[in-house]
Amino acid sequence: MDHRESLIALSKASFLGMDVLRKIVDITDGPEGFFRADVTRLEKYFEILGFSENVRKSLIAVHSDPGIEETLKVIEDERLKFITDEDDDYPERLKCIFAPPLYLYVKGELKDYENGLGVIGSRNCTMYGKEVALSFSKIFASHGICIISGMAKGVDGFAHEGALSGGGYTMAVLGFGACDCYPAEHRTLKERIAGTGCLVSEYHPKTAGNPRFFPARNRIIAALSDALLVVEAAKKSGTIITVDFALSIGKTIYAVPGRIGDPLSEGCMELIKHGCRPLTDPGDILQDFGYTIKNSKLKNKVDLDENQRLLLGNIEQQVKNTEDIIRGTGIAVSEALKILFSLEMKGLIKQPVTGAYIRAV
Repeated sequence: MDHRESLIALSKASFLGMDVLRKIVDITDGPEGFFRADVTRLEKYFEILGFSENVRKSLIAVHSDPGIEETLKVIEDERLKFITDEDDDYPERLKCIFAPPLYLYVKGELKDYENGLGVIGSRNCTMYGKEVALSFSKIFASHGICIISGMAKGVDGFAHEGALSGGGYTMAVLGFGACDCYPAEHRTLKERIAGTGCLVSEYHPKTAGNPRFFPARNRIIAALSDALLVVEAAKKSGTIITVDFALSIGKTIYAVPGRIGDPLSEGCMELIKHGCRPLTDPGDILQDFGYTIKNSKLKNKVDLDENQRLLLGNIEQQVKNTEDIIRGTGIAVSEALKILFSLEMKGLIKQPVTGAYIRAV
């Protein structure tokens, strides 16, 4: 096997973690050396590296049965691209992190984007988090910014959805192999992302999703992003782990303020308290990325349905209370409140006081 084929074969052990694969490749003088070495020599290497019995058994199993033909068939059948860290299209941004991937499995088009924004947050986000992730990501993507996230439930998924609806480019970094989908309900979203953006994974295509892979996945999200936007996060969460990775490699962190006392806002509030930039207007990030914008361009480039237009038409340049806005529209109060919230997230209206709105433009 040559260098590329040896890496493809070694990826069967990707569930052990890229740090383990890097160590074994370094001590055997490349992936080819791993497969050329006999078991006795490998055992000596394992002892030097202090590998556990389970790690040893897994590596010996791959050494004995590389399964290269099977994996090559999967790559062909799934229309995947295998990129090594020696290839020209390997992302330069990944070379600065701990245990940079020796390779990537990619589905879709891996573009060399100028600006990348990681949009991350809680899997159990609120309606507020959903609307922010959707509307902000749509605006960023429509301006040519690559939206990067992990395709998880909650904020991640809505960030990808927003980017797709904005006609932009989005990249999903997977904590599993390209043949799997975690969560399962994101299978359609996964295919949509692959259609116009790309899926990236450091795991063998047949690797099933497992939460223990997410911290490693998060370091790649942080590295591929030029800045991170945290929409909603608990004080202790995987989102904060991603932030820690990003800070360690000098990335700018933005956090969306939330309500005091809301557990899903505690993480963002802590980030802001410790110097991360609060974000209430997507225009701030656009300007930081060097875009020349006008507020009207941001706020008018939205698609509204009939009920949204109806309620927006009832809101004036003077403050008007919610009851007066809804009166005569025939829209149920519960539905109207959701619509008003979405209009506020789109930047079309403001709520200067609780229960009253005014036109923002």
